[in-house]
Amino acid sequence: MSERPRRKEETPEDPVVTVAKALAPQMGSDPKHLSKQEIDQRKFAVLNEPCQAAMGHFSYRAKVDQIRYFQEMLEWELSTTPSIGGLGRRQVIQTVAAAAGVGKGVLDVAEKPNILARNITQRDWKEKAAKEGKVTVE
Repeated sequence: MSERPRRKEETPEDPVVTVAKALAPQMGSDPKHLSKQEIDQRKFAVLNEPCQAAMGHFSYRAKVDQIRYFQEMLEWELSTTPSIGGLGRRQVIQTVAAAAGVGKGVLDVAEKPNILARNITQRDWKEKAAKEGKVTVE
């Protein structure tokens, strides 16, 4: 006599996966851009303070003075900075992995330098790790 097939019990989804699925489409955007189905490149750009100030100036000059050069420079900078060192690619892979529930182990973790290096030669190790898309663990 054949055995009756059993119904598979669904395991509850990990809360991290649930949040990642909800937030992944919104990553790097805001309601204004989402309504137009666009991505806000400013949120993905890897900029330091002087470069960020220059981008603000370019944006202002492009809108007020209608100078096409400034708009082109702004678009170029914002669309290419996430590609420096593959940062944008790594962030997308990490987001997709987190949404799929395999996010653990996908994150790059920055190796903490020794105490001498942290205080003398590599004081900016956290900033460098962040620019490379790595997570710092204390």
